[in-house]
Amino acid sequence: MRSTEMLSMGRLTSCRLGDGALTMIRDLLLVAAAGIAAAWTGQLLGRPARLGLGMPLVGSLAVTLPRALVLLLVLARVKRPGVLTGAAVCEVLSRAAMGVPGLGLMAAVVPIMGGVLADLAWNGTAVWRSAGARLAVTGAVLSGTRVLAAWALLVLLMSPARGTGSPAAVAALGIVGFDALFGAAAGLLVAVSGGRKERRA
Repeated sequence: MRSTEMLSMGRLTSCRLGDGALTMIRDLLLVAAAGIAAAWTGQLLGRPARLGLGMPLVGSLAVTLPRALVLLLVLARVKRPGVLTGAAVCEVLSRAAMGVPGLGLMAAVVPIMGGVLADLAWNGTAVWRSAGARLAVTGAVLSGTRVLAAWALLVLLMSPARGTGSPAAVAALGIVGFDALFGAAAGLLVAVSGGRKERRA
């Protein structure tokens, strides 16, 4: 092999490595930004709704759709393993940095549990041909399991420890169902927007 060919191959390899590193950095920044946006969305929309109505979990109805849209948009763009779990970790760290009041265990466990289960749903549906169906199922799992986990923690921790009442099962399951529907709708919206971009390209 000639020296010029070796040099050109070396340059090509270094360019590919550089592009790969830049892509990874971009993806990490997108995941971190999604987590920060999720934290601020919950604080700006969910907390006022919860305090205004005076009922636990109800604030999720105001925040689920925009939060799921942000997270699923990043998932559809990045397409790497663990995107939603990584965003959930960034959300927890962002909430801690903001000094958001609330139950520390719930603020840490609920987002991460939702992110892990949603990543499992996304990976488990990899063989599906329909991107819309995958995103809808992932969004439903992402949003529904967050509220279900929050309700379970309220029942297990808050009621016995403080002697306070937890949300009634029927009301809590209704909220979980609506959140799952909102998450599925967010997934379908992301799929539709992605299809439009592909057609334009």
